[in-house]
Amino acid sequence: MVRQLISPCSIDADSDGFLTEDEIHPHLHDLYEVFGKDHGGDPDGEHRWHVSTGSHWIDLGPLTAWDANNDGKVSEEEYLNFAEPRLHARRSKSNFVYSDQDKNGYLDFEEFQLSTVAIEITVSQQTKHRQRGNVISDEAAMAHAFAKLDEDHDHRLDAREYVHNVHARDDFSRKDLDGDGRLTKDEYVQYEHVHGLHSDEDAKGLFALMDRTKDGFLTRLEHNKRGIDFLHHFSTVPNPTRHTDL
Repeated sequence: MVRQLISPCSIDADSDGFLTEDEIHPHLHDLYEVFGKDHGGDPDGEHRWHVSTGSHWIDLGPLTAWDANNDGKVSEEEYLNFAEPRLHARRSKSNFVYSDQDKNGYLDFEEFQLSTVAIEITVSQQTKHRQRGNVISDEAAMAHAFAKLDEDHDHRLDAREYVHNVHARDDFSRKDLDGDGRLTKDEYVQYEHVHGLHSDEDAKGLFALMDRTKDGFLTRLEHNKRGIDFLHHFSTVPNPTRHTDL
């Protein structure tokens, strides 16, 4: 399972569903390229992983950083918890660079309209307004989103404002409101309700279906059980630091 999950690196050499130090070591160069300090950053900061040590995962080493239960190996869940937020942040940084047409390190409103975040927010806003019986134009929805993200009110977005906002985070992290690495039913239902995706009743039913262990929580693996959206980023997302220093 892990072998497929982290393809094309194919780190899980014996296909037992876990990564060991011996399996990880030959792929360190690829891992540093994908998750390096400059362009693989977690949108929530490395503190989620190393609050006590203050160290970056590269300094600790992959096995030490990823092995949350200290059993000497990395499970699919542990790898997912590390990889997905960072790969999504990498995609968001690349999208910021692409949208920054004049390459000045900021997005004005016109550039923002080219971005993935603008499109996602527009769809979300229009869905919510339709449910309330209202109609909102694309430009009005984008203008509202732009103003909300522009924390310093300078009429432009820097990389931090863009990459760290909720729509630039992976789907699981958006719903994990308290950042504890698992979803409660209330967190899941609230997100679905706020974004107009499902009724509360339907959301509760979906939660129950995904909660395979029936413990009242969703892990990242349970939430992503239909497939891992970030896999293609290994080969398709360019290194944003090749274009500009974010």
